[in-house]
Amino acid sequence: MEKETGIVVRDAHPGDYLALGGVILRSIKAGYTWVHRWWASDRDFETYFLEEHGKWRQILVAEADGRHAGFSCLVQDYVDEFFVDPDFWGRGVADALMRESIQLYPERLELDCFEQNGRGRRFYERHGFRFVHTWPCPFDRGSVLIRYRRDSLAARRDGAAT
Repeated sequence: MEKETGIVVRDAHPGDYLALGGVILRSIKAGYTWVHRWWASDRDFETYFLEEHGKWRQILVAEADGRHAGFSCLVQDYVDEFFVDPDFWGRGVADALMRESIQLYPERLELDCFEQNGRGRRFYERHGFRFVHTWPCPFDRGSVLIRYRRDSLAARRDGAAT
């Protein structure tokens, strides 16, 4: 728990999935204005979580003010999903989730970020992630994804937030 901020990061359970669906939908609507196609409802995302959760080694949930504020889904040393509810942007939720994710995989962690997501790119770079390569997004025609990697030596050398 982040005592100063009142943010609690814990493991997810299936009862969280509908609320996490709401987090991802609100986050996408607020921050992903360039995306051409996404699911339409919280229930669509709940279904997505129910179908995909088996591949994730860990799903971390951040709670703040008694609400689901964000989440991180990890497959080994890869962050497959990372979203924060826009109501909690700038309040330390993303930092708390990333610190917990890094703690699980301190030697190396990778993720993909939309090239157009300047806010996300700055956040990841502040946490020690570095550009690896770009590739066309397979599910949103015209979008480009950036692969980022954080390794413990480079992060320490660069003085990244931990």
